[in-house]
Amino acid sequence: MQTPPAESAAPEPPAPLTLGALDVQGIVIIHADTLRADHLPAYGYGRDTTPTLDGYGWSVVVGDRATGSWTLPSTASFLTSLEPEHHGMVWMGTELVPLSATTWPERLQAAGWATALYSGNRIAGPITGLDRGEDVVHAPPETPDNEHLDALLGPALGWLDSLDPGTHFALMLQPMDMHSPYLPSATDLAAFRQDPIPFSEGADGYDEHAFAQSWLDSDTAGRASIDAAVTDLYDADLLGLDRGVGALLHELDNRGLLEHTLVVFSADHGESLDDNGTGGFGHMHGWREEEVNIPLMLLNPGLAAGEQDCLASNMDVWPTIAAAIGLPPAEGVDGVDLGLGCRELVRGSHWQGHKKLSVLAVATTEAKLTLGCTPPTYGGTVAGPDRDPTEQTPLDQLPNPEELKSGLDAYTGEVVSELPETRCGNNVLSVR
Repeated sequence: MQTPPAESAAPEPPAPLTLGALDVQGIVIIHADTLRADHLPAYGYGRDTTPTLDGYGWSVVVGDRATGSWTLPSTASFLTSLEPEHHGMVWMGTELVPLSATTWPERLQAAGWATALYSGNRIAGPITGLDRGEDVVHAPPETPDNEHLDALLGPALGWLDSLDPGTHFALMLQPMDMHSPYLPSATDLAAFRQDPIPFSEGADGYDEHAFAQSWLDSDTAGRASIDAAVTDLYDADLLGLDRGVGALLHELDNRGLLEHTLVVFSADHGESLDDNGTGGFGHMHGWREEEVNIPLMLLNPGLAAGEQDCLASNMDVWPTIAAAIGLPPAEGVDGVDLGLGCRELVRGSHWQGHKKLSVLAVATTEAKLTLGCTPPTYGGTVAGPDRDPTEQTPLDQLPNPEELKSGLDAYTGEVVSELPETRCGNNVLSVR
């Protein structure tokens, strides 16, 4: 008698992030503006860009992505645990947190925690409502707004010192060290570069518009030289940020707070350093890997040091923290507690304006698929160091294409049903 073929086993659900219950007095979040994960040694980078951070025993989460590729949508998602199409903060002109949303600092305030925000970026501040729930706010009222961590550190520590002993506190810092214009110290730049920079420095540093124009005006060899110099500047700025984070950790330790604090090191989005070889610098180019793949590192004596693979969205950070420290879960949010299970699929988007999409995207641990709107077309890339820098790999050449396609179609369908006038390029959006 012929033996029937064995049924294929159902895929194992993603393992949860290992956190456990944490007994903490404080939470300190360094939400670095414009920091891509793959330029940190903790994420496999070959340069020694974070020697101070690497001296601590971080729990390093591999697989965190931002919902968007610039500050407004991604920081709004981080603080509300809502997807961009639900909080609506997708373009300047839609920059107020909706009254229907509750920020995590508001929840902490309600639980009796002292809260403070020290932001070097005016977008992450009062002009957008992203300061809601903060007892104390420092943010630039207008441009220029490129305050680095060393400028935020003194006032933030002063606030901590003003609190009564034993007060539960949540401190968020959003430093701009990694954002253009790049302006590393000569010492930090010398750690990575000895040759002169092949483009002009502006009044505030090396600005992305200046070196992008230099790139366009150069031949092939000149463009390669510019790409290398931009990377050197970016890495040198990271070395400066690392030193600032080290100073913060040192001061927390001096005050006897470090062992009772959960420190979170992450970012709002990443940065393109001409990854696809077309002169693309900066961010806001879509949902590209270098612009949305961000670090998530956690430090506390109750956490095991080392790497944890966990596909996650930046919407999930606060629900996960809340569960770990015993706060009630939030109702009606899109973020999940990663301690119950990591994601099988993450989603993200980029908008050209209110109800006008540029890109919808989904990603698994293996690959990413996007629906671009100019013109509407699918394209993707495998995940990791072997990715296609153009991110235009055809669907049938990606691993598990059916999972990616069904996930992206479901996401598109949700956006269509919730925002029926949404346009993809010049066309009303529909599932293809």
